[in-house]
Amino acid sequence: MTPAFEDVHTQVEQQVQAAMTAAMRADPLVLGRCAETLGADLHSRDLVREARGLVLACGAALTAVLAVHRPGKDAHGDGACRACGTRHCPTLRGISDALAAYALRPAPTDQPEADGPPR
Repeated sequence: MTPAFEDVHTQVEQQVQAAMTAAMRADPLVLGRCAETLGADLHSRDLVREARGLVLACGAALTAVLAVHRPGKDAHGDGACRACGTRHCPTLRGISDALAAYALRPAPTDQPEADGPPR
């Protein structure tokens, strides 16, 4: 059975949020020091040094896509994508498949993150 559009959307949102949370938790100074330990491997060094920003940028871009391809109802009242009107949004499925291919799982959120910023 194919999961409902809403369920896939929720799962993808959680995966993107998990990736962004992991990136925000990472210390850019530590990543820079780690990058320096890679010696002459320039490509790996550059990737490690830029990883935090790359993950955040990709997460922000995916969040924008998810804001457009979000759950709604079709003409019959069934769950469907608001952007393309289908119950099997190819954009959402493509993102879901890509995240699954790289085994991205939602990370646990600690209590202060769950509570949000102080008021």
